[in-house]
Amino acid sequence: HDIQAYSLRLKYYVAWLKQGAAQQTLIGMQVGIPLKKQLEQLSGGLAFRKSQGVFGDAVITSLNLDFQDYTLVMNYDWNISSLNQANRFNHAIEFAFVYKIKN
Repeated sequence: HDIQAYSLRLKYYVAWLKQGAAQQTLIGMQVGIPLKKQLEQLSGGLAFRKSQGVFGDAVITSLNLDFQDYTLVMNYDWNISSLNQANRFNHAIEFAFVYKIKN
């Protein structure tokens, strides 16, 4: 859902992902500001991830740049669960290039 007020845009979401036996739930929120015509919106936010069997697995920060039919995404994943011992506090940075298909 989107809430737009005073030229700021607030987006919140819940996602459930499953692949084989693995599953996770994401709950997040982003705040965006409109930019020039070619660069429609810059947004940033936080998400919380719960993985199967681990409550409070990670906190994810994100920075998105929306323009025309595309979005550039940069996420940084901080593991906050006991899995930190397994990954030796190595967190993950992720980049994505998204093409939006319109109906």
